[in-house]
Amino acid sequence: MTSAVKSMYRSNENHDVIKTAREREEFLRSQAYKDRKLASLTEENASLSTENISLTAEISRLRKLLEDNEIKTDD
Repeated sequence: MTSAVKSMYRSNENHDVIKTAREREEFLRSQAYKDRKLASLTEENASLSTENISLTAEISRLRKLLEDNEIKTDD
């Protein structure tokens, strides 16, 4: 009887360890995905910021060109 109880305990203990290991593996996989997504979005944000700066400079250049040619706008 004692042997059977010990065997059942070890069996359940192994299931708990396996379950915990699977949960940790899933957490690490999820965290890695989030890290990759964050890096991708950070890179995209930097690219869009650079594009925004370029577009702002172009708008200023075009407004100055309009002003120099005495062309009025509705802004």
